[in-house]
Amino acid sequence: MAKVTLQPLTQFDTRAVNDLTEVGPIDFYRQEQSRGIGALFAVIKNGQRVGSVLIRREILRNGEKQCVVVAGKVRSESAVLDPGMREIERRAKGNGCTSIRLHTDRVGLIKNLLKRNPDAETVVEWDL
Repeated sequence: MAKVTLQPLTQFDTRAVNDLTEVGPIDFYRQEQSRGIGALFAVIKNGQRVGSVLIRREILRNGEKQCVVVAGKVRSESAVLDPGMREIERRAKGNGCTSIRLHTDRVGLIKNLLKRNPDAETVVEWDL
């Protein structure tokens, strides 16, 4: 299995801009990161950068913390998904989060996440 890590980025580099422009409004993502709301990471697979992801933590109405995957794009996604999500889960737990949420219309991603997390909804959210 591929070793996937998340390397923190202090600012958007060309790769992050290119990756995240493909999935949504880059100006919004830049604001999230520059205001300290979102944390930007390079996705590293076996020592090579394969993508970028922006994550933030939200406080739910019940006071629990939730990790939100705001945006992400990776190359060779199938080889990165499982170890990448485990790394996001590890970081989320380390930051006191009890669940993860992401929104996607990618059927393959939804199927994979539902297989790993049978209680998840289409708006993917699962307990850690």
